[in-house]
Amino acid sequence: MNSYAPEIQAEIDRQLVEAKVEQIRSGGLDFGKDVVADGALESGNNLVGSMQMASDPGSRDKVTLYSTVDGLPSRVLVNMLGRKLAQKRPDGQPAWSQTPTVQYKYGEMKCLLHADHPRRQEWDGIGLAGKTCAKANIPSAFEVRQHMLHTHQQEWQVMEEARLAAEREEEREFRKALMAAQAPRRGRPPKDEGDVE
Repeated sequence: MNSYAPEIQAEIDRQLVEAKVEQIRSGGLDFGKDVVADGALESGNNLVGSMQMASDPGSRDKVTLYSTVDGLPSRVLVNMLGRKLAQKRPDGQPAWSQTPTVQYKYGEMKCLLHADHPRRQEWDGIGLAGKTCAKANIPSAFEVRQHMLHTHQQEWQVMEEARLAAEREEEREFRKALMAAQAPRRGRPPKDEGDVE
């Protein structure tokens, strides 16, 4: 194996990445499992045009890369491939691959708006009836929260407002019960421990 100065090796790596990106572009983007154009191009069976103003096809076309750490698939714009493929892990190995190197483990948690979510009736009751999401492979509660924050921002806000209102009402009821338990009965003197009713 040849040993080059760090700046020479960096230039070699950069050139290899550029060559790989050019190969992918000229080869019709045939790697990754899901090669699609910008989703804004289609609406049902009708072609409606892109929502983007760029004329470069690479700014709309996406390919799938896979994390070399956990196999997580990531959709990447073609014109960002160079940057993504150039990323390295702390050990110097490539951070992304065009084929999975590790089997990604999908989760089993459902989006809060999933039709089969246990709290679905509650969400319908606060005005989210008809708002659904099919995502059912989320790996953790943290990822569910992130999914809600980024994908369903308005619905998440409605859920949070309902949660806070319920907490306030619960606190009010608790205070009422506490005050009622501490207040002496009207018209009667406080009971002695030996009194019998």
